Amino acid sequence: MENFFFDIETVGQYKDFESFELDDIRGSELFKKKFHKMNWETKYQSYSEAYLEQAGIISTYGKIVCISFGYINNDGVSMISSYYGDDEKDIVNKFNILLKKIETKNFNLCGFRILYFDLPYLLHKLHKYGIEPA
Repeated sequence: MENFFFDIETVGQYKDFESFELDDIRGSELFKKKFHKMNWETKYQSYSEAYLEQAGIISTYGKIVCISFGYINNDGVSMISSYYGDDEKDIVNKFNILLKKIETKNFNLCGFRILYFDLPYLLHKLHKYGIEPA
């Protein structure tokens, strides 16, 4: 059985907390609640600082900007590639289509902490866009 490796790269949905507040009042208020619930005031001096540090790793406030993947098969053939850009829906949809294709090849999914970060984040985004997971 061959291994298929992948990794996602994420950032906050907005360039800063001020942009977030202007565009999504409800979302920014929820972030403020999370700030207090997580006791981040002991670690960060402001909502802005916390947003810049934490938004990318929380799927509700972040977005996927790159998914890199590759494999090495039993014959020594390898392939490495990435889907990247500003259109998160397009990135996750392309990767989902790829997963459907490799499903028939009996690959093992591999990656650093994919069970605790990459897969849950990816599944959240697939659900957000109404895309049926592979």
